[in-house]
Amino acid sequence: MTSKKLTYLSCEAPMAGSASYTHIHEIIKGFKARGWDVKLYYPSYADQQTKPNLFRRLLECLKIQLRLCMEWRKGSVIYVRAHYLAFPTSVMAKICGIPIFHEINGPYEDVFVTHPQLNKFKSILVPMQKFQFRTASGLVAVTEDLRKWVSEQTKNVPSILVSNAANTDVFKAHVPAHSACSSRYVIFFGSLARWHGIDMMLDSLRDVSWPQDVSLLVLGDGGGREQIEAEAKKNSKLIYKGPVKYEDLPSYIGNAIAGLVTITNPQNRSNTGLNPLKLFETLACSVPVIVTDFRGQADLVRENDCGIVIQPDDAQALAKAVSYLAENSDIARDMGARGHDIVHAKHSWDQKAGETEDFILKIIDRK
Repeated sequence: MTSKKLTYLSCEAPMAGSASYTHIHEIIKGFKARGWDVKLYYPSYADQQTKPNLFRRLLECLKIQLRLCMEWRKGSVIYVRAHYLAFPTSVMAKICGIPIFHEINGPYEDVFVTHPQLNKFKSILVPMQKFQFRTASGLVAVTEDLRKWVSEQTKNVPSILVSNAANTDVFKAHVPAHSACSSRYVIFFGSLARWHGIDMMLDSLRDVSWPQDVSLLVLGDGGGREQIEAEAKKNSKLIYKGPVKYEDLPSYIGNAIAGLVTITNPQNRSNTGLNPLKLFETLACSVPVIVTDFRGQADLVRENDCGIVIQPDDAQALAKAVSYLAENSDIARDMGARGHDIVHAKHSWDQKAGETEDFILKIIDRK
């Protein structure tokens, strides 16, 4: 390969502070550091607080792909954050023989959990996504179970596991605590989505096993915001700060007793494993995690003894895990230290960009 040009397509709007925004920009930064010329295409409403309606989002998605086609740079590789509506770009790549790679962050069901109104189009959308995977040059999955799943969908398309990671220059141990952090607390940060265990966390907070002197600090935004705000008004142990700047997160995380990764399994969307951003970012700050028992995140915690694994939807087990870590600070500190070491050694974004680049170059050289 003589030129290092990458055309990155995200049909999803990567809004600042979201997991998708972090993933996209960290991988791009890693590619640029390795000499790649990267051009990113994404919806224009990414900087808006409120998303447009579904029809406008569809038009915007088609518009950016038309622009991608018109501005096409010879010799460029296409890298797509997997999305049903990236279908036109996959067709173009197939017809023109352009190397195209898809990064897979969840199974087909993800979009139907987030947008139930799309279930009536499932018979159209799923075949569209299958076509994209089956005509790809290579597939990058964020969990091993996802990689196995997509391999079964495609049979002969090369695939690789490249998990999520942490920016180890930002997320690290001994960051001074934020001025707003005074009481003892455990932390949840990120999207307040249905499957992130909002109900479970609130039920746990009400459980008699939850320690009286420990608060739950919640940072983020999403569909569960109203539920969190309503509970915070009547429960003094719940502190809700809303979304905070990415670079400020370590100052909140680093002073926590533990980080909560309480993902659940609506419509079996977690059966293909989980390696969420918050898992690596919390551990990178030398803070132990409490995770639900799904492959990927549970494996990392068990193998490195860097937190506690509980059953999904078990609010009492979560309360008891919080109590255990609150009462055993030495054990919690050692767990956090082991988590810090494994993330900084094997799960930085720069390392993941390198793994992705190696895979792409290997496939292109083979072709």
